[in-house]
Amino acid sequence: MLKLRKVEEPMKHLIEFDIYVPIKIRVGHWDMSKEHTIYWRTGDFEKSLIEIGLGSETGILRSFTLTEAAIVSSNDQCIESIDCETIEGTPLFDISGFPSNGFLDCTNQFNVYLGQKELLVSISMNSCIRRIKQDRIEYWFDSNDNLISVRVTDITSEEMYTLRQGLQV
Repeated sequence: MLKLRKVEEPMKHLIEFDIYVPIKIRVGHWDMSKEHTIYWRTGDFEKSLIEIGLGSETGILRSFTLTEAAIVSSNDQCIESIDCETIEGTPLFDISGFPSNGFLDCTNQFNVYLGQKELLVSISMNSCIRRIKQDRIEYWFDSNDNLISVRVTDITSEEMYTLRQGLQV
């Protein structure tokens, strides 16, 4: 799993919805000549894949990409009120176990839930103890500081239409 090391100041982000890559979140601006990006990936690597980009020296979150999802559920509201600590900021992850090629692959089944105006990508069924919020995006963590879910809220009807096309639902 991807483990939280600390929380940095909030950074600007860009959310992109697309029919080919359903959702990509870009966090901050970075200079690739100073620090390249390494990737933590999960899914079954055939019908589902999430790719999370991190700074190779700092572990700062750079991107979250949902490339494909095998399990997608639709509900009017995919999240009930979750009572956990909320912090504004940008997650910084532990990258000490990353291989030299810059890709850490973890085979894991994840679930995608679509509400009327929200998306939840659930990597683990563990309970949320803490969430780090950046505007419309929340990163959820369990009691061991492992990333368990990513939530995007306030999705417009146009964005949701594109997202549904990309996820083929």
